Amino acid sequence: DLIILDPPSFSRHEGKSFSVKKDLVMIMDLAMRSLNPDGVLFVSTNYSEMTYDILEDMVYEVSSGGRLKTVKRLGQDIDFVGSGFMPESYLTALLVEI
Repeated sequence: DLIILDPPSFSRHEGKSFSVKKDLVMIMDLAMRSLNPDGVLFVSTNYSEMTYDILEDMVYEVSSGGRLKTVKRLGQDIDFVGSGFMPESYLTALLVEI
């Protein structure tokens, strides 16, 4: 299994709202529960207040003490290094093997 989560930082639809800050843990939890053993979760966000430490804490929270094989930090690639000055040019990502 491979699940890719790349939600928008914020969105509204039919009177409901989604924000990475308050809802990412919930969708990560659903994704982790859906993965078979030896599955992989890729989660990324361009939410400018998200750090690797915060994102990793979320992963460990939803793993509920379960075994994680690896948690690898990923981010800006050489193809799109971004300026670092604008929130839109920021990317935090993790590749999680369970």
